[in-house]
Amino acid sequence: MKYLELIVNSMSNGIIAVDKNLKTILVNPFACTILGITPDQHILGISIQKILNDEGIFNLLEKSIFEDCDFLEEVAIDNESKILSISINPIKSDSEIIGAVLFIQDITKMRNIEKIGQEFVSNVSHELKTPLTSIRGFIETLKSGAINDHAVAYKFLDIIDIEAERLFFLINDILALSEIETMKQDANISSIVLEEIINDCITVLQGQADKKKISIQYDIEPDLRIKLSKHKLMQLVLNLMDNSIKYSPDCSWIRIKAQKSGDYIIMSFKDSGIGIPKEHHTRIFERFYRVDKSRSRSLGGTGLGLSIVKHIVDIYKGTITLNSVVGKGTEFIITFPIL
Repeated sequence: MKYLELIVNSMSNGIIAVDKNLKTILVNPFACTILGITPDQHILGISIQKILNDEGIFNLLEKSIFEDCDFLEEVAIDNESKILSISINPIKSDSEIIGAVLFIQDITKMRNIEKIGQEFVSNVSHELKTPLTSIRGFIETLKSGAINDHAVAYKFLDIIDIEAERLFFLINDILALSEIETMKQDANISSIVLEEIINDCITVLQGQADKKKISIQYDIEPDLRIKLSKHKLMQLVLNLMDNSIKYSPDCSWIRIKAQKSGDYIIMSFKDSGIGIPKEHHTRIFERFYRVDKSRSRSLGGTGLGLSIVKHIVDIYKGTITLNSVVGKGTEFIITFPIL
């Protein structure tokens, strides 16, 4: 009996058993935690209704006993912040019902993951549909006679090229995010000289910065090395720098710093751009989340860059924080533990 009690108390699912009078005969710790029941010495032998805060669950227990019914339901509790899978079965001795047993599984995380997946599919469909609709529209116009007007035809072809490029970058980002999200840890790490990566990324984006006369400055601790995947680190740096360039005005600046501090390497990416309003700070790393949707699309953003950055930081057990003031600029600070 002692082993049975230990097993029941160690379960990560909730179990509540009541007799035919709906008085508790068993409540394990997980059930107490998930349902907000105080696990004191008075919990057994009293009506379940007195300790259960959810009337719906009580009604199902009652119905299970008096109508000899099994139930499998999903119940939202705590202002719908938690979603529980509830399984209720009568307890029988021969043909007589002597009580009911309630099994509880917290499926909040699973349902949230499903919701995120559904939103992701919906967002991807929308993001793909917009440029494809534009491309098909201009192709149809060209086929209807506009191709004979060279000036108009070249203008439409330029737009088609822009939309095709937008699709290319979107698909690349989706594939990159999919790869990173399924990665638990990265086996392809090596010791990298951080300054070399920063220089390579600046070389890639220098032309984009020059068009807006944006100055890129950096201050990297000499010979500072970091153990990461070179490819992932470049993805992270390029995404942050690209964002800074896109959302900074002409003749502004971007500053990159990196230094060792104790057992950590701290990197900072700061710009003098438009800034991010405070109310968006908690959601900025969500997939496809944009502060200004029309502006982001006009600048060629996919809405996935910062999500990719956050996932890369998580892979290497790092942290990322955001400091931003509207009209004054934005700073992302990334801290990686030294491996």
